[in-house]
Amino acid sequence: MFHSAVLLIGIGIFASFLAFNIFRSFWRLKSIPGPFWAGLTNLSRVQWVRSRRAHEIHMNLHDQYGDCVRFGPNMVSIADPEAIPTVYPMRPGFVKRGETLPGCRPLEMEMEMSLPEDRFSSHNLLAVGIMRFQIISLTDDARSVKSDFYKVLMPYTKNGALPAVFNTRDETVHKQLKTPIAPLFSVSNVTTLESFVDAVLDVMCHALDERFVQTGKIFDLADWLQYFAFDVMGTLTFSKRYGFLENGHDVDGMLQAIWQYMDTAAPITQITWFDEWWNKNSWIARFRQPLSIGILGYVGKLIRERQEQSKNGSDKCEESEELNDRDMLSRFIEIQTSHSSVPPWAVTAWTFSNVTAGSDSTGVILRTVWYNLLSHPSTLATLYSELRQANLTLPYPKWNEVRELPYLDACINEALRLHPPFCLPFERVVPKEGVTILGRFFEAGTVVGMSPYVVGRHKGTFGADADHWRPGRWIGIAEEKHRKMEQSILTVSDA
Repeated sequence: MFHSAVLLIGIGIFASFLAFNIFRSFWRLKSIPGPFWAGLTNLSRVQWVRSRRAHEIHMNLHDQYGDCVRFGPNMVSIADPEAIPTVYPMRPGFVKRGETLPGCRPLEMEMEMSLPEDRFSSHNLLAVGIMRFQIISLTDDARSVKSDFYKVLMPYTKNGALPAVFNTRDETVHKQLKTPIAPLFSVSNVTTLESFVDAVLDVMCHALDERFVQTGKIFDLADWLQYFAFDVMGTLTFSKRYGFLENGHDVDGMLQAIWQYMDTAAPITQITWFDEWWNKNSWIARFRQPLSIGILGYVGKLIRERQEQSKNGSDKCEESEELNDRDMLSRFIEIQTSHSSVPPWAVTAWTFSNVTAGSDSTGVILRTVWYNLLSHPSTLATLYSELRQANLTLPYPKWNEVRELPYLDACINEALRLHPPFCLPFERVVPKEGVTILGRFFEAGTVVGMSPYVVGRHKGTFGADADHWRPGRWIGIAEEKHRKMEQSILTVSDA
């Protein structure tokens, strides 16, 4: 009897403590509108992401509740681009601005394409697009400290979670990782790699000609754009293509492994405590392989091969000896060995990012651009006309020839705005002094974030038709308006 009474008292105390904390969490953000259950639990957030329609659900919630919406007991989503400088300041301080990619369902395209005999109209459009986006996607400019959301996106190894420029929450580690490689991703350096992008583009054009133009077969352009993006990054990183374009399909299950990793990790970003218990638990790892083990194994294999070649004095690549001395992996290894402040695992972190995020984000934007151009033939015709009149180098134009083309630039911006590579809010934690955002004061510890997908469709900024593809919105407007719109596009560099 005594033991039963003690047990009941214990249960009562625990239940009271739990109820108190739930009430306190609910009450502290009671002034922020949002779904009722969002004030009590994060499980609804998990389900949104699991549906692969989180970006659309987030957009609908903001349409219903306004620019500030409560997504969880301690998480607030903000839609107005005016808040970007506050949430993601230029300097560290406000706690920092995470395929297809987490929260987004990939664009699905299966169209019957009749590639014209004039190679310029199809192949060269792809050429000018890839270099335009490559420079956008390969730059990362950190701003500010992140929520635990980012820890989930760290791949797990036997030595623990592997930080990277995008996902580390430690500013010192971030600086160690970013500073040495920043020059590699500058516009001036990336443009020196144009010839290698052109070489992969040539492989793709020949593959499309042989497989589909000459046979008249229908094909899924989305898949081939993804193959192209990955083979480009393979060439730039390892001096060799993965082989997607030659084979016309996923090689060694790499794309599937990356998709599975992102698809599984994304929902857990909404309940980060579960990640520590399940995905990054050394005891559990004895019985199940970490999700990222396949990708890390591939990356580790290529790094070891390159290091062995260097030791033997045979740092040559069977496909391109010229590129091998300049490829990303060679430079990563050189930087790591010549900078004492760079940790030994940095080469793996940098290479892992190139293989996953670098390739997939480029593929997402290429898919978005082509999907919308083909779905809106008038915009394709306008872009075609601009390219024809620009007197470009054939068969593949150079970056300095296309960088100032206004309609091409508008199409890339419109793609980044409508379907960004990352569609979940970039989460930040309010510092101890609190912060005022859009006239609302948020207490210390509150998690706030802005979704690139939601911000990019803000009607007050981009117009009443912000949900629709219209590159013309970027043309013929005041310079100040154009600059404001560009600054309202959130990319991974803001994360």
